[in-house]
Amino acid sequence: MGAPRAVVAEGRRRRGVAMAAAVWLGLAALAWVAASRHDDGLPGAVADFVTAAESPRVAVGLLLVAYLLRPVTLLPPTVLTAMAGFLLGPALGFVVALCAVTSTSLVPYGVARWLRGRSLRPPKSGWRSALARHPFSAVLSARLMMLPGDLVNASAGVLRVPLLPFLIATTLGGSPGVLVGTLAGASLRGSRFEAAALELDLRLLAVALVILVVSLAMAALLRRRTS
Repeated sequence: MGAPRAVVAEGRRRRGVAMAAAVWLGLAALAWVAASRHDDGLPGAVADFVTAAESPRVAVGLLLVAYLLRPVTLLPPTVLTAMAGFLLGPALGFVVALCAVTSTSLVPYGVARWLRGRSLRPPKSGWRSALARHPFSAVLSARLMMLPGDLVNASAGVLRVPLLPFLIATTLGGSPGVLVGTLAGASLRGSRFEAAALELDLRLLAVALVILVVSLAMAALLRRRTS
């Protein structure tokens, strides 16, 4: 009885993978086709959508919608983080962006964990090996190094990293990167999120660069201590 049940469960999992992939591809195609009518493509369409806000409260709502749609639009989270700093300033923009980045990281993490279905054997070497053996420090160092977020999220889900360490490490390790992005966005002055309409505040940009260097140094130190 055990073998047939396992076969049925595996078949259901594969159908779930196929359906999820089909839905994602369909939504991604619709998003790109709709945005192709914009002169600046998808980034320009999202920028127009977010910057259409007439108040900070509306801007927060539009930013959260844009973050939720990011796995479909494939827009880099750094662009949305910079928009948060541009629209809301460095303080509020940082809080909103960090909450959005942390909460939406659960989507690829949860999907990868569900599609995997069961635990994998821990890899023998590489970053994924460290992720399996030391999940908190590996996620923390990956966030500090500002590795691609979806790669980290999906890898943690596939290897079934416990949820709480994943969330804490994502929040702590992602804070410097989010702060860099919001400061970079806040350093832009203008009425529109367009290069021709913006001026640059070099002081905020310099602070962002310092935080970036410190974050990378902390990540290197952490990797050295855990390796």
